[in-house]
Amino acid sequence: MAPAMPKQRAVHLPDNEEVARLLLEKHRSMLEKDIPDNLSLTLSNAYRNVCAAKEPIRTLKDLLKIKYRSFHSSPLFVQFSFLGRSH
Repeated sequence: MAPAMPKQRAVHLPDNEEVARLLLEKHRSMLEKDIPDNLSLTLSNAYRNVCAAKEPIRTLKDLLKIKYRSFHSSPLFVQFSFLGRSH
């Protein structure tokens, strides 16, 4: 069964909108390439937790603080280091 297309969620903090948008766009683009269900679930959890985060995500270290299933060990995680925020 193919994973469902993720829906856009409300982001708790405006500072996290860019990170949430990038995660959602990446998830949608990867679904077009038929990714495994477990990676889709990981991306969904990551997106949901970024949207619900109560602290701003400005650095890769901030992103590491958010706990979601196996995203830290995913090669996709490295792609989000390009955010380059200097706050």
